[in-house]
Amino acid sequence: MFFLIQKIFSGYLCLWLNSPKCKNHADKVALGNAQKTVTLGALGAFPVAFPRNLEEQKNILEYFDGYEKQIINKQTQLEKLKLLKLGLMSDLLTGKVRVKI
Repeated sequence: MFFLIQKIFSGYLCLWLNSPKCKNHADKVALGNAQKTVTLGALGAFPVAFPRNLEEQKNILEYFDGYEKQIINKQTQLEKLKLLKLGLMSDLLTGKVRVKI
């Protein structure tokens, strides 16, 4: 059997394997009931859509990395705001801060 080896960035492959399309395919070929498993043979037969141009793969990775960093920053801001809210609520409920009516 002859295999044509293409060049692909490992980060791009990881991105593809975690995509909803690939996860749906994994659900279809997984074996087992309690804990489904994708066999190595089935994994080797997964369809992988990737640009042959390595520069384009790199651009796609950078694009998704930028969004991932934005998501992490927003989650951090949200956690800080939640802590601030809890602190303010605690101050109000314990009477440390008076509420004017």
